[in-house]
Amino acid sequence: MQRILFSFLLMHVQITVRNINGQTLQTQQINTGKYQLDASSWARGLYLIELQSAAGVRQSYKFIKS
Repeated sequence: MQRILFSFLLMHVQITVRNINGQTLQTQQINTGKYQLDASSWARGLYLIELQSAAGVRQSYKFIKS
């Protein structure tokens, strides 16, 4: 099983996962400081994971599943 663990200082973070084509695969509102994404069912490829706080601060990460 492939999991991606996020830990943040802020509460109320929205996580959005998109594939290389820009298609949104998952959007989740997180109200705790930790979250795990389960990537085991994702096809091989490049994914963009975006975190956005309630204040509008954004961070993006690239994830390559091989």
